[in-house]
Amino acid sequence: MLAILGFITIVILLALIMTNKATPVTALIAVPTVAALIGGFGKSTGDFIIKGITSIAPT
Repeated sequence: MLAILGFITIVILLALIMTNKATPVTALIAVPTVAALIGGFGKSTGDFIIKGITSIAPT
């Protein structure tokens, strides 16, 4: 189930960006957040976001 959700997330990201329905930054923030909530990671979603930003901020 989780793998299918991941594939769907990637397809939605690509579709939104390639059809110019959303900017890449918006799509890369909103779509994975919604997918994490659908996947059942409700309270952990905030921790995922903070760890992700922390890991890429020095770059």
